[in-house]
Amino acid sequence: MKVDFTLKRFPINGRLKEQCGLPFSCVLQPYHRLTEKEAAAGDASAVRSEAIARCSHCYAYINCYCAFDTAGWVCSLCNRHNALKPQQLKRYRLDPAVLQQLPEVRSDVFETLADDPVPVPLTLPPPPPLPLGATASGAAGAAAAAAAASAAAATVASGGGAVIDAGYVSGPAPVVVALVDTAAGEEFLELVRSSLEAALEALPPVTRFALITMSNRIGLHDVRAEEPCVRYVQMYEPAPRAAGVSPFASAFASPAVAAPLSDVLPLSSLLAPVGAFKGAITRALEEQMQPELGFGDEGHEGHLHPDPAAGPGAPGQEAGMSRGAAGGAGASQAPLAARGLGPALVAVLDYLKVLQGPPFLSLHTPGELAAAAAAAAGGHAAATSAAVAGADHLPQNPSPVKLMLFLSGVPDFGIGRLINPRRRRLMAQASARALAAAVAASASAAASLQASTHAGTDAYAAPGAGGAEGAAKPPPPPTSAPPPAAAMPESDAWMHDVPSSSIEFYEQAAAAAASLGVCVDLFAVSAGALGLRFLDPLCSSTGGAVYLYPSVDESAMPQDVYLRLSSSSACCGIVRLRTSPHFKVVRHYGRLFPDPTIPDLHHIIAADPSDAFAVDFDYTSPSGFAGAASSLPPTLQIAFQYTALVVEKTAPAAAAAAAAAAPGGGAAAAAAAAAAAAGGSSSQHHSTAPGGEADANGSAGHGGGGEVKRYWLQRRLRVATYRVMTAATVADVYAHAHPDAVVALLMHKIMRAAEAQGLQEARLLLRDWLVILALSYHRNVHASLTPQQLAAVPADLHFSQAPLLAPLPRLVYALLRSPLLAPWAEGQHPDLTAFLRHLWSSLPPPELVRAVYPVMQSYTSPDQLAYPRHSLSRAALAGPDAPPIFLLDAYILIMVYYTARCPPGVPFPPPQQSALRKAVAAIRSERRITPQVKILREGGEDSELFDQLLLDEPDGHDGSGSSTEAGGGSSGGGGSGSQGFGLVQFVEHVQHEAAMQLTYEAGAGAGTAGK
Repeated sequence: MKVDFTLKRFPINGRLKEQCGLPFSCVLQPYHRLTEKEAAAGDASAVRSEAIARCSHCYAYINCYCAFDTAGWVCSLCNRHNALKPQQLKRYRLDPAVLQQLPEVRSDVFETLADDPVPVPLTLPPPPPLPLGATASGAAGAAAAAAAASAAAATVASGGGAVIDAGYVSGPAPVVVALVDTAAGEEFLELVRSSLEAALEALPPVTRFALITMSNRIGLHDVRAEEPCVRYVQMYEPAPRAAGVSPFASAFASPAVAAPLSDVLPLSSLLAPVGAFKGAITRALEEQMQPELGFGDEGHEGHLHPDPAAGPGAPGQEAGMSRGAAGGAGASQAPLAARGLGPALVAVLDYLKVLQGPPFLSLHTPGELAAAAAAAAGGHAAATSAAVAGADHLPQNPSPVKLMLFLSGVPDFGIGRLINPRRRRLMAQASARALAAAVAASASAAASLQASTHAGTDAYAAPGAGGAEGAAKPPPPPTSAPPPAAAMPESDAWMHDVPSSSIEFYEQAAAAAASLGVCVDLFAVSAGALGLRFLDPLCSSTGGAVYLYPSVDESAMPQDVYLRLSSSSACCGIVRLRTSPHFKVVRHYGRLFPDPTIPDLHHIIAADPSDAFAVDFDYTSPSGFAGAASSLPPTLQIAFQYTALVVEKTAPAAAAAAAAAAPGGGAAAAAAAAAAAAGGSSSQHHSTAPGGEADANGSAGHGGGGEVKRYWLQRRLRVATYRVMTAATVADVYAHAHPDAVVALLMHKIMRAAEAQGLQEARLLLRDWLVILALSYHRNVHASLTPQQLAAVPADLHFSQAPLLAPLPRLVYALLRSPLLAPWAEGQHPDLTAFLRHLWSSLPPPELVRAVYPVMQSYTSPDQLAYPRHSLSRAALAGPDAPPIFLLDAYILIMVYYTARCPPGVPFPPPQQSALRKAVAAIRSERRITPQVKILREGGEDSELFDQLLLDEPDGHDGSGSSTEAGGGSSGGGGSGSQGFGLVQFVEHVQHEAAMQLTYEAGAGAGTAGK
């Protein structure tokens, strides 16, 4: 848990807060990775959460700020006295020495278990196939050997506490489903293969993995079958929607696919444990995941989509056919492959609903878990699809589910298609006309060339003949320039004509995924527009991530997939924020959603350690903390309950001894010992480390050095309590400001304003906020001056007497220049703004500041750092003493820039073992998204991009456009029309606006005094 308050001392009342001009908020990271010291001091996993004392009035947990007396304890939030209950007397004996040993009393952050851990079974690899010509006795021997191996593995597992799943999927386990767009080229699919192979290395061996492909049909890759195959299910175009029916409900009313996926292949048969079927999954990626039939072929309008009336065959025919078999429309007229993302989402979410198990279970044997899973599947099988679409609650799903979407183009088929059907027909017709014109022009050119060749030959044979007939000179040979193409719509114009039903569909699909506890990650590769702003709800509403790559060559998808899946994560989380009575939470920002019935309770579908959320505070009364400053300082308590996969490494001897000592012996004793170990303080609370899947392939849970690995799904509770002092003056508030957190809150507020009021209004609001802050500081510093005297003193935008505020003008200017708020620039990816909006919305303050305003360092040589920080201006690069090499970190892009002054002897690119290369590697290793690295020389390729990142320089646009927009849209900008608008001009503009306001106040005050 980590919390960054925008003000480390709270203003004592609302009046002081308004005088400061700073947000009264905080940024929290509930799943932030605890240090070893914090984890050890706050480890309360020896008891369950119900054993932790809570206030009987406000329900806050006991904490390190509580006071104790002979009769009980006083709550640090509401200041109410609580008597100890009889069952709490043993734990909370009123002895200071005993109390200080309790994690919840000695530490401001403690963590415990909310329920008994649930074991995740390991799956044995399938027995090897019998060799050809094996006899019956040989088969019997092989069967006996397989049975003996299973029994031995079960014996080892019982001694080590692990649970063995003999080939079937039973009980809760992490689930990862890859949904791959096969209406793509081979280069994209090769990139996806590499990424999914990296995913297999990152995932724990107990993870259940499924591979599903989609185009205008869905392919279920059955890797558990004796002969791996692909079962296809055809998609349908949507039927006309009735009035008043939502698009998502309409998708279930009129089938989007030929048959439910569960009828084609049960989910338990599709999900394959990574540890046991890693090789089979890899073979399926290499052999079965191929570009869809018809991809890239030009066809007429009738071939764009299959005829829904024709329909596919029964599930046993079309749906059950292997790849390459013709179905439905026939092999002679293969339709052009399309991307039916919407129908695929409807079918897959309906497929995954069987994983919605009962509330978190206590420890069970494998048989009991299998029975529970079967009962749950049977119960949910009768549930209607409308129930899935309209679910508005978050069940405690014991199986974390991640859906990974790999997309290479715009969804253009079925429900949820982003390209309007009419526009698609126009594009197809224009493409056909352009192709026909090109073919006709080529044929005409060839005929002309042939005719001119014959004419030249005849003239050589009879020189006078050609002149006598007055023949023209032969035409010049055709050049390589293509003929003029027919007029075509702009490639990204469809983004302005997306059907409203499709926008609504993805919002409702995201809500359905969230209700099932499914986290959606999107990996998109395209040089053109994909419509990420319409697809973003799928990820932002489910705690997922968005990755955008402009091309296959510039893609770091395998690295990003590995980082995403190998890092620890929390799912099915709920956050409760409790405050002392004098202030309250009024707004929230980020990917958390308020509970519709319980106040101050928020739901988080999934979160990584670096995911950040924000909340605004307000006072419950005008007096604020004035009456309670001495007796009850402001206190905030955050309780975060979540589910996580935990791996525990235990020596075999210790595990066997624990199993033998447990009453009952056998599997029950092993399970009891395992439960005690998983709930005890020795449990290692983190997701499995990369490479752990190798253990399941060979030794069923044994790691190197004789270790036994056991996997558990744990429902955990983390509680953090923070006490903040108050400030009675504006200067004291400014002295305890947190500029990075302030920028994070500004970014969230401005993003919300841009969505509600438009981009231009958001820019104005951000500019006006900085003007108000400058005025607040100006009035505070010169509190003794009259309004007329204040107007004569220039506003100090350097905040000389409040150094913590000094970075804010530069950061606000950079935020205005960012793709989030700046007008679209030529050459910019159409989806860059949507991608950055999603990425920045979950960044913690230090990372967000790095993304908004890049950091530039300089080196005298690849092994010697010159200066750790430079302003983003040309002045840093110019001058005879300027270093020759610069490293610019823009969060998603790292640039190593060799200036023209660099001596010829300096190696280019820098050596791998140099300090510069190590610095780049260190930056890449700490990012949640792998930044692209560019190494370039001044004047070479990508030099213009480096120049664009020098944000302090004028943007190069004319003053009639960019200068006024950078200032927020006012016509009173201070930049010149020819030089553009840079940081200096922006600061002058804000000073000018502040001076105008002070002059107005001085005039108003003088007029009032005259009356």
